[in-house]
Amino acid sequence: MSLFSSSVIRLKCPFHSPRSPGDLSLYLKRRQVFLSSLRIPRAEKHDDNLKLWSKLIDYKDRKDYNLRVMNSLKIGDKVIYPTQGIGIIEDIKDDSYNGQSFRTFHIRLLGNNTLVVIPSSSAAEIGLRRPISQKAVNRFFQFLKSCPVDISADWKDRYKENFDLMKSGHLEDIGLVYKTLFFLSQTKTLSFREKKMLEKARDLIITELTASSCSSPEKISAKLNQCLASCLKELKLEPEV
Repeated sequence: MSLFSSSVIRLKCPFHSPRSPGDLSLYLKRRQVFLSSLRIPRAEKHDDNLKLWSKLIDYKDRKDYNLRVMNSLKIGDKVIYPTQGIGIIEDIKDDSYNGQSFRTFHIRLLGNNTLVVIPSSSAAEIGLRRPISQKAVNRFFQFLKSCPVDISADWKDRYKENFDLMKSGHLEDIGLVYKTLFFLSQTKTLSFREKKMLEKARDLIITELTASSCSSPEKISAKLNQCLASCLKELKLEPEV
């Protein structure tokens, strides 16, 4: 069955379901190109939230890289907290408990002005990371325009997959969620939870791209609209009957 053909919606698109080996390979290739453009080690190119993707590195390499990232953070650095957006490291403290020493990051989330305290040993598991670089902003839009999307006929399966993608905290994963739900919203009314997820994904994308570039949120928002509009021109949409 074609990715965009189901009892619920019918879309004609050059891409098929990324569940098929060929399309999974295409998606992974494009995802790797984007991640490589960020100039980050291969260890970052792993996501064990979704079984859909192949394991690209072993756990030890990823753990070692994340440890180096955590050790490089300093007071005043901007970080991305998954599902919450941009935060500022206000303090870094060395604490101890039951005779064991550990480091904690005190992070002020800019979206709601909440202060969260995260042990450095848990930061990598949570998905704490640096924002993408300014040079990677345009590459993100290229990735968003070219990546295939998977619209499942079963909204529960689709929501679970999108929820796992959002949880990863990676910008390209959030972009994939936004593109998927945006396309779906052009053919049917989204459920309340999917509407909220669409709004959240858009907000996280605009927030990070604004922080990573010299552009205003309004300019980023307009560019995001333009990017998705150009994608829609390549599709023939048939609204749900």
